[in-house]
Amino acid sequence: MKDMVFLNDYSIAIGQKVIVYKNLNRNCFSIKDPKIGRVIGYAISVTLRKPIFKVSLAGRNRVLRDRRKNVHAVVIGEFVCADEPIPSTANRVAYYNPYVTESFIDEHTKEPLSEAVIAHCQEKRVYFHS
Repeated sequence: MKDMVFLNDYSIAIGQKVIVYKNLNRNCFSIKDPKIGRVIGYAISVTLRKPIFKVSLAGRNRVLRDRRKNVHAVVIGEFVCADEPIPSTANRVAYYNPYVTESFIDEHTKEPLSEAVIAHCQEKRVYFHS
C-alpha cells in the first residue's frame, strides 16, 4: 500500500482527515482538506476509515425550499484510498436523499447513521461496515 496518493497536484497521506462529498457538476466525488478548506482531489470512489456522516440542516432546508441541489451532506474520515473497488467488509449501504430523509440512513434497516468503521463512497451510495 502506498503512503501517499497524488490527485490534482496535491498529495493526500493515508490516514489524513478529509471531507468527501458527491460533486454536483462532475460524475465523481470531491475530496476536501478541512485544514486548508480546499478541494485537493477528485475520484470515482473514495474509501475512508472511521467515517462520520454529516448533513447540514440549513443546507437541507435550502434544498427543500428552493428545489435546487447544493452540497450539504458529507462523509468525514481518514483517507484510505481512491478509485479502488468496494472493500469486502463494506457490506451495507448508506443512503441520503434530502427529499426523503433527514440524515444518512442504513438502506436496509432505515435507521439513521452517524458513524461507521469503514465507508466506501461510489456512485450515489456509501457502502459501509459498522
